[in-house]
Amino acid sequence: MRERMNSPARIAEEWLVLADSDFWKLYNTELDKALSARMDKLRNGAIETILYTQGEVKSLEMVKGLPDRILEELARNSKEVK
Repeated sequence: MRERMNSPARIAEEWLVLADSDFWKLYNTELDKALSARMDKLRNGAIETILYTQGEVKSLEMVKGLPDRILEELARNSKEVK
């Protein structure tokens, strides 16, 4: 039973529902705003803050790409199991 709950197919189905939701659209809009603000800070901010801001940008990019990485890993794992 537990295996079915965490199956790649079920997770992918749940992702499709979430990805089409208003929440997810708003979430991504807010992530994009935060990323854009940090990129502006990189272009126009004080030299002393560049490393910190680069870290923020990398973190936001990681968060934004996480769903795709999870799905890719699930797909890879399901191919290996077959």
